[in-house]
Amino acid sequence: MNPRQALALVAFIAVAPAARAQSASFAEPPDAPRRQLVAVDREEQATREPDTEPPTEAVRLVAGSAARVANGTTRAGIYAALDLGKRTAGARLYGAWVRVGYEDPLAQLGAELTLTLPITRVVVASTGVGGGVARVGRVEAGARVPGGATLGVGTLRGGLDLRLPITDVDARIGAAAVGTMPVMRGDGAPAADPWLLGLATITVGW
Repeated sequence: MNPRQALALVAFIAVAPAARAQSASFAEPPDAPRRQLVAVDREEQATREPDTEPPTEAVRLVAGSAARVANGTTRAGIYAALDLGKRTAGARLYGAWVRVGYEDPLAQLGAELTLTLPITRVVVASTGVGGGVARVGRVEAGARVPGGATLGVGTLRGGLDLRLPITDVDARIGAAAVGTMPVMRGDGAPAADPWLLGLATITVGW
């Protein structure tokens, strides 16, 4: 054996134990549980996030149809309102016009203090109490006479809205009933019985 071969043999003997020790340190025992990497789809993870609250805007426009029920008769008309308030308490300014141009017209304007109570993510209950002014046609002996009457009225409203499935838009359809009680009338104005306004509305907020 020449000196070069002897030097190579010594180097091999010195390196071999260290290599065996390093490989043994990284080896897993046969009974150890194996680690598994699971890839999570980003879209699936996003669907698991908690749903956000549906939008409720501070200003909402309400429009729809109205029906006045009084003295056993039902008359059709229109209704419009402006809701103010993003939280539970708010206010509403409204107007209702029924049978305009006929012998027994009604124009009712008023304001309400309102409470809006979400029952579910889709169903919203609302109520309002307030007052206003109603202008009614004046009818005597079945015939319209000039003038008419202006009445002060108190109102109580209750209704339900259903949120429409439109993303990022506070849109609802609903139905409500407004009980109206005349509380003041001018001199010479005819007596007026209470009446009920039935409403079918659509609401859009921004």
